[in-house]
Amino acid sequence: MFLRRAGVRRVIVPLMAIVGAASWITPSFAHRLDELFQAARVSIQADRVVVDLDLTPGIQVAPRLIAVLDTDRNGVISAAEGLDFARTVIRESALSVDGTVLPLGVTGHEESALAVLRGGAGVVHVQAQSSPHSMTAGGAHVVRYRNGFDPGLSLYAANATLPADEHIVIRGQERDQDQRELAIHFDVRGRFAAGAIGRPALLMGIVTALLLIRRWHRYRVTSAVGSAMTVLPGVSADGLSAAADRKWWFVPARTRCRDNGAAHGGAAAGTTPPRGGALG
Repeated sequence: MFLRRAGVRRVIVPLMAIVGAASWITPSFAHRLDELFQAARVSIQADRVVVDLDLTPGIQVAPRLIAVLDTDRNGVISAAEGLDFARTVIRESALSVDGTVLPLGVTGHEESALAVLRGGAGVVHVQAQSSPHSMTAGGAHVVRYRNGFDPGLSLYAANATLPADEHIVIRGQERDQDQRELAIHFDVRGRFAAGAIGRPALLMGIVTALLLIRRWHRYRVTSAVGSAMTVLPGVSADGLSAAADRKWWFVPARTRCRDNGAAHGGAAAGTTPPRGGALG
């Protein structure tokens, strides 16, 4: 009998603990009828930061949100009205990376039907993003996001999503008491860090290659000019450098042949003597 009671106690005590925890959690996290629940998700990608914001109005606050959405009061949320509302929401938000404030641009929006919103089950989804350049550098970084949209009676939540890229590693998150502000500490490792460091090296390599090509071109030109020139008799090797300064010592080979033919009084330069004849 004692063992049976002990077994029942082992089952009842954990159940009571679970029920008590659920009763404590439910009032804080359940969607209330008189609040606008705003849940933000911040995604850090290789070349951008994406913010997805879901706004779920309770039944009592839905008319206030619908009045901001349906500006022409025709009972339908048009694409233009949805875009204007999304821009209004994002305009009240703030994003910074490593202390640099960056603009957020709306990239998407979606709204439930007005009837669903009035029933407290509708959601207004807004997406925005920014493309910071500092994240391409390796090391530690910080993204800070603040949701400033507050039409009244709002409840906030903010979280970072798990990066899809293995080179981005989140180290921790910090939130304020209302969860309107979120700070994400993360590291960029591997491919992006190597790419950021390699860009200056690539530029230096290109400059070096251009200098080598220029030197090689100058060497070919100098060699071609030297092969087409002949040093006149009487110029010693020691006086070659001095003769190089006096350009008349260097004469093209064809000119020398014509000069030699005229000096000897023989056949004209460039002519060939008859067969069997002797050179004059």
